[in-house]
Amino acid sequence: MERLLAEEGVRLGAADVMTPASSAALRDGGLVVVRYAHELMVEIDGERSAVRLAALDADEALARLGHLADADALVRLLPNRDGQRAVLPLRLDAAGPVALVVDGTTRTVPDGGALLDAFLADAGVTLDDDDRVSVIREPAARPGAPTVRVVVQRVVTADVATVTAIPFETITQEDPGRYADLPPAEVQAGVVGEHTRVDAVTTVDGVEQWRALVSDGVTRQPVPQILAQGTQVRPVPRTAAERASATLAAATASQPAAEPQPAPAPEPIWSDPGWDDWDDWDGWYDWDRDWGDGSGWDGDHHDGDRYDGYDGGYDGQYDGQYDGRDGYGGWDGSSSPDCSGCAEPGLG
Repeated sequence: MERLLAEEGVRLGAADVMTPASSAALRDGGLVVVRYAHELMVEIDGERSAVRLAALDADEALARLGHLADADALVRLLPNRDGQRAVLPLRLDAAGPVALVVDGTTRTVPDGGALLDAFLADAGVTLDDDDRVSVIREPAARPGAPTVRVVVQRVVTADVATVTAIPFETITQEDPGRYADLPPAEVQAGVVGEHTRVDAVTTVDGVEQWRALVSDGVTRQPVPQILAQGTQVRPVPRTAAERASATLAAATASQPAAEPQPAPAPEPIWSDPGWDDWDDWDGWYDWDRDWGDGSGWDGDHHDGDRYDGYDGGYDGQYDGQYDGRDGYGGWDGSSSPDCSGCAEPGLG
């Protein structure tokens, strides 16, 4: 067997497998199968490791690895990623169909004998750098059903902002021009502030897996609300009588002020003129022109009430005749004077 391998130029590695074994005798017409070992990235219950394993396809490799792990362990083959390509050095299932799970749906691809990257391309599945691709093995649900599944998980990382409101404070200021019994008036509206935390959140098929802090801080300061509280005391309402009095006072104040009246003339002061000379006699007639008929006049009583009738007698009759004359200086006043000759100058 070793001579055949040397003649064919086949070199076996430590993990490569040849059937029959290299120590067996070579028979004419016999079949010799050489399976080269491949380095595979294996994940068992979340723990990753690199192993070299000789297998015909992924179905055989997973079956052998499953025997090495616990019965309920989840074993995955992880392809190498080259940009948007997923490369696995083994065919998926050389003898049966393969199930494809992507974007929440499962479909069956009849020919599973292709390599992984060609299988995805034929199925029209495109990948981005963050998407996850794995190959698993499950028992067939029924005869002829696939045992190998290619699972594509969409991984999305995006910044997610969490905004928390910062309440504003209320400031009350006194307003002397506003009545105290009124409710406060808003002078400035309050504005709620914002505190923003930004996390880079990674989801796998829409389910959050982890997050990383990007930023955290106040993004908008709150604006205080300002209220004006009145301090002015409202006046007590006036009664009906007070309102009527105020109306009357206002009407009186609107009328023009009356002009002042002249003071009354002083009462005349009666006195005895004395009649010492003609000038006194003439002055007497000028002073008292309101006497009447002169009845009972004795020359010693100057009672104006008794002589109202002299206004037409002596007034004017004797005033012109005796004005400036001194002829009656010696008259004793015992009787009414005889003025028949008073027209002549030089009497007395």
